[in-house]
Amino acid sequence: MKELKMVSKSVCVVVLILVLFSTCGFFNNKGRFVTLDLTSTDGNQPVKINNNEVFFAGGLEGMGFHEPIPAKIYNVDTKSMISLGVTMNYPRSGYGAIKYNENNILIVGGFCAYNKYGKDLDCSKLAEIYDIKEKKFTRISDTNLSYKSNINTILLKDGRVFIYSDGMFEIFKPQNKSFSLISKVKKSLYKSTSGNTILQNKYTNNKFLISRAILLDENEILILGELAGNYATKMEILNVNTGEITDIPIDKGFLSYSAVKISDGSVLSFGLGKDRNQINRFDPKERKIYYMQQAPKALIGSALLLDDGTIFVGYGTINSGDIFYPGTSLIYAIYDYRNNKIYNYKISHKDFYRPYLIPMQGKLLIIGYENTKSMLYKY
Repeated sequence: MKELKMVSKSVCVVVLILVLFSTCGFFNNKGRFVTLDLTSTDGNQPVKINNNEVFFAGGLEGMGFHEPIPAKIYNVDTKSMISLGVTMNYPRSGYGAIKYNENNILIVGGFCAYNKYGKDLDCSKLAEIYDIKEKKFTRISDTNLSYKSNINTILLKDGRVFIYSDGMFEIFKPQNKSFSLISKVKKSLYKSTSGNTILQNKYTNNKFLISRAILLDENEILILGELAGNYATKMEILNVNTGEITDIPIDKGFLSYSAVKISDGSVLSFGLGKDRNQINRFDPKERKIYYMQQAPKALIGSALLLDDGTIFVGYGTINSGDIFYPGTSLIYAIYDYRNNKIYNYKISHKDFYRPYLIPMQGKLLIIGYENTKSMLYKY
């Protein structure tokens, strides 16, 4: 009888601890992580085909001193990779890729300074289309401007594709597979990270080194990011029909490229401020920024709105003060904007700097940096 009472007391203590942890928010989110045998070296930027499959265009890894990587499809449910047996006409890395209709994927720009024979190449204006049904790459006309890395691609509501990188942008028209500029070039003085002042061509008001473009409505796109020196004093709104650009002032500091549009049309930005830990809400109608709260840790990297209404933020750090590079751990933050609450996770996993986040209906595919194995977050 005494033993039964002791067991009952132990059970009560365990239940009490679980209740306390749940009340404090530690177990409020029931997400869990599954490691996958998949890395970004399997084919560079991933493109979601459907709720089960992700397409990798392949190309080159890094500088490209090896055989080109063929296109592949990864099935999240079966956890299997299938090689499609075809490669891009001009294999490269760092390109932008987007599925713009049920059967076609646009691939633009990229980097291929050298091929395996040592011949100099420039891929920054190259464009190809992958036909999903025919399993075939077709080269189309070049883009007007050069896009070498950090390429944003957005599918507009009318079916056109917006392309943006390093202060330059243009529109892809699927009807005739052509590219067109929507803004005139500007000449301006630019101070590089080395301190040199150079004359450059500029198409936007700000030349963000690392950027994020978000579709606000049918015509407007919000562009935010970081300037040379890792700070910014403004973000900008671009009208894709007129090319008109409007600056939105912010307090001087880091302007993170982690941002998500939510159901009311406003945009939540993660990582604003000198400590990169602020969460702010931008109201496009009022053209104002509202402070939400301050996270306990910096929030940089990638963010995505999940099916359940929460926001997943993933970023990597080597835990060395305010400097963040690929390193020893991946920090996850789950933010619920409806109650302005943060749930933190810390997973010891290397090299997840600015991971790719692919929504897969109730699951989130997280593809890390170079040889890091990917993870599936189930929520």
